[in-house]
Amino acid sequence: MYDTILVPLDGSDLAENALRYARKIAAANDSRLVLMRASKTTEAVVDLLGQLTSPVITAEQLKGSAEQYLDFVAMTQAHSNTVTYVHAGNPASVILDCEQAECADLIVMSTHGRSGVGRWALGSVAEKVLQKAQVPVLLVRDRRPIKRILVPLDGSPHAEAVLRHAVQLAEVFEAELTLLRVAKRDVAPVSARQVATLLNDAIKAIPPAVIEPDQDERYLEITAQNRIPEEIPVTFLERTGDAAETILQIAKEHDLIAMSTHGYSGLERYMFGSVMEKVLRATDRPMLVVRPWL
Repeated sequence: MYDTILVPLDGSDLAENALRYARKIAAANDSRLVLMRASKTTEAVVDLLGQLTSPVITAEQLKGSAEQYLDFVAMTQAHSNTVTYVHAGNPASVILDCEQAECADLIVMSTHGRSGVGRWALGSVAEKVLQKAQVPVLLVRDRRPIKRILVPLDGSPHAEAVLRHAVQLAEVFEAELTLLRVAKRDVAPVSARQVATLLNDAIKAIPPAVIEPDQDERYLEITAQNRIPEEIPVTFLERTGDAAETILQIAKEHDLIAMSTHGYSGLERYMFGSVMEKVLRATDRPMLVVRPWL
């Protein structure tokens, strides 16, 4: 499913947390692993008082240092089919350029905030990548094992686009899936059977095959039957309340949240306060973010 997996690194142990996940996904898919780093154009070495202590380090030296670092990581931590990519520039821009240049199918990267993207400054690397990436992005925060994956669904094809990716990760990590559907408090779910009772006369004129009375009530089960292999354990949860708050609460018992965006430009078209935005900014769990057409 994933031919090329991109892992952005910045030289920190935290960023290298992403490798644990990327290696396992790559091994399961026989993927090519692309380790990348954005190098600076220049850098000056200063002491604690801010005084220049050595000549400015050139772009060539910085690029060479970045290449050495990635070569070392590739040799010691990556898997057999690994290449490296170094380019000078803004980290988010370099990541997105590398995504296109290397034809990546998945980006696996670490965030630096313990409580999600909310602790990053607005316009951070993670946010910019999420806004512009044309492939799924797996954001990781630590080295926790993935054994339970939460998949919030709302009945729309856009939300369901994440399912095949969630299934792939469940197979790789031998994890179980939890499908969650949240209904608003002020709008009670209405099943097709209730509609048929209220509009009995009208329903009589409709062929039985057109309406399946239990379809709304069994939405999660039907979705699982059509999309999830039988060997993957699945739990179904129906809840009522605020969608983001409910997802965040239930996510505490899971190791990964997999969600699809509804905007064709990712988070760019999302209003602040949206479900995705709230979950992304508040959770301390890893997240898989998928565009609806991927």
